[in-house]
Amino acid sequence: MLRNLTGHFLGLILLGLTFGVAQSNADDLNVAILQKQILEVVQQTAPAIVEISKSGSLFSGVIVSPEGHVFTAGHTVVPNQRYNIMLPDGRRLKGRSLGSCEQMRGERVDIGLIMIDDAKNLPFAKIGNSSSLQVNQPCLSISYPGGQREVREPMVRFGYISRTGSRRSMIQSTALMEPGDSGGPLFDLDGRVIGIHSRISPEIHQNFDVPIDVYKDYWDQLNVPSVFQTQDGKQLPKLGLYGEDYPEKNGIRILEVSEGGIAKSIGIKPEDYLTRVNGSAVSRLPELQTALQSVLKDKPETVSVKVQRGEQELEFQFPSIRLVCPKAARFSGLDPVEPSRAVTFPQLASFPKAFASEEAKWDDQCCTISCTTSGEKSSLMGIYIAGTSLIVAKNSILKDEPVTVSGGKKIELKVVARDDANDLVLLSSPETNLTGVSFTNTLKPDNAFRGKFLLSPDPNGDGFTSVMSSTQFNSPRQVSRGFLGVRLEDHDKGGVILVQVDDGAAKRAGLQAGDVILQVNERIIRNRPEILNFLHSVDPKTNITAKVRRETTEFETEITLGAPPSDTGHAADLMEKSLRRDGFNKVISHDALVQPNACGGPVFDLDGKFVGMNIARHSRVRTFILPATVVRDFVEKHKP
Repeated sequence: MLRNLTGHFLGLILLGLTFGVAQSNADDLNVAILQKQILEVVQQTAPAIVEISKSGSLFSGVIVSPEGHVFTAGHTVVPNQRYNIMLPDGRRLKGRSLGSCEQMRGERVDIGLIMIDDAKNLPFAKIGNSSSLQVNQPCLSISYPGGQREVREPMVRFGYISRTGSRRSMIQSTALMEPGDSGGPLFDLDGRVIGIHSRISPEIHQNFDVPIDVYKDYWDQLNVPSVFQTQDGKQLPKLGLYGEDYPEKNGIRILEVSEGGIAKSIGIKPEDYLTRVNGSAVSRLPELQTALQSVLKDKPETVSVKVQRGEQELEFQFPSIRLVCPKAARFSGLDPVEPSRAVTFPQLASFPKAFASEEAKWDDQCCTISCTTSGEKSSLMGIYIAGTSLIVAKNSILKDEPVTVSGGKKIELKVVARDDANDLVLLSSPETNLTGVSFTNTLKPDNAFRGKFLLSPDPNGDGFTSVMSSTQFNSPRQVSRGFLGVRLEDHDKGGVILVQVDDGAAKRAGLQAGDVILQVNERIIRNRPEILNFLHSVDPKTNITAKVRRETTEFETEITLGAPPSDTGHAADLMEKSLRRDGFNKVISHDALVQPNACGGPVFDLDGKFVGMNIARHSRVRTFILPATVVRDFVEKHKP
């Protein structure tokens, strides 16, 4: 499906028959105009997206002023702490966190502010409005998903607003997010920040952003280096203490007083029991909040606080003005802006289906391959190479007895060559491919622009529409490695001893605690680093031969390696990923929702150029493409 775009898809664009972004609400969505707008937004805004780190924690943010204000998520920062900030241009800066807001009582305020030290020549993004957003309005996520630290450019994802937010609820969009994206911006097609990434749900299209107007509403609070709370869209006044209800004392037991808070400054200490505020008894925390809110309403000159300390009753006073957040200086970008024209397109909800009429013409670019893996039948996709009898597919999925079906006839395939490094396998068929991918029409790496629309055909469905999230980069092995399921230590006579054997590959092979591994395949194992290096060099489900000593007996055994456990319980992990999903010298990321068994198929841009092969579903937001040049070099090297 989705065959050569140059003759079919591009022709429809020129005739104006496909969907496109118009100047106002429209029934048709012109992809060519939409593509142009996306590329412009990425070029304009990406320099202002930053990766923020502290003590191994990585998250995202966006610079919104030349003075160095960085908006991020409240749950990522601790007030008055130092953070490392990396810009896409390679600059490494320092910053200090100011205010942040807790998520409590169902409030959807998850906001934080960092100030960059010695701000000079900083790129910054413009702030938009979130109050004027509409359902089906296009949007872009540009931030740093976790797990690929070598990537120093923010990744792009395209989507649409599926639920507009308010000052008390989140924006919901289909622009994909995962851990690491927290604090990154959501943009409209005017290149203005309309939301800040906060959280996700297990449903792939449920991605939640704090509306940008919330940052404007709580600007004064954000500039005070402390945590604040909200209720019913208003800041809760705070004494700067943590406590618990204590009915036995008819008061609130003080557990901790915060640095810089009112309680500490007037002399309240941990283990005091707070009993009254301005004459009102407070025996529970909600009563304390009610009493403080009454102070804000009545505006007395001073506030009286009584505590019980041992046998003493003590009274403290402070000016009521201290409960009021001081006004913070505002920069020009916070001023009200003209709402953008909210162009909406219901077609975005079923974007791939717009190509359904064209997709049938692309069947001959790829095929479905069946094979036997570890005794079980499995399937994957493959790419026909035009004018040859060759098919290229994903190596780690394809094992024994590969077959495909053409014209209703079952065709047995023969393995010609395998490339473990790039996870490619070359197959030959008894028939010549009359159609298929041609390497004379490929996308050059210099033309791999973030935000470029891509199309992945699927012979069994609607295919996948996506945008290019990154340019070409290296993806070192991090999770795609062999796993024994044991705890290892060096053995004093050489080799490694199995101190503990859990459920996993080693146990399935009959190994026991106390066994010593002396050799794997042809590699002598002298210590723990040597076997770990070996395991990091091979894929999960790889079959190896291990030489083992058990007490005084040596023997060899076959082991089918497993994969490292990766289910953290986080919503981002509640999806199927490819077993071999990293360890590639060159890949491009895009946001297609390709399933692992659909990897191996081709990817094209809107000009019909072959971009490469879908090689792995890496994570919730990333599918990796092996560039066309890598696929071409492999085929050229091994074709008969």
